[in-house]
Amino acid sequence: MKIEFEAHFGHETKTIELVAPSGGGQGYQLMIDKYYQGRLIKTQGKWVGKFNPGCDLTVDDINILGEMIDNALA
Repeated sequence: MKIEFEAHFGHETKTIELVAPSGGGQGYQLMIDKYYQGRLIKTQGKWVGKFNPGCDLTVDDINILGEMIDNALA
C-alpha cells in the first residue's frame, strides 16, 4: 500500500509518501520528497513515529498520518 499527497511547509510544497515496506516489515515508511524520514508504527492502538534526527513532525502530525493509513486500510 502507498499513500501519496502534497503538503505545504511554509512557502514550499513537498511530496509525502507513506509506504508499507516490502517483505512484511513493521510500520509504514515516511518519505518526504523521496527521502526516507523514518517510520510510523501502530502499537497498543496508537501511532508512534520513529524518525531521523531533524524530522520535526509533531504528535498531531503523527496522528493525522496514522489516521490516513487507518482510513486507507478500512
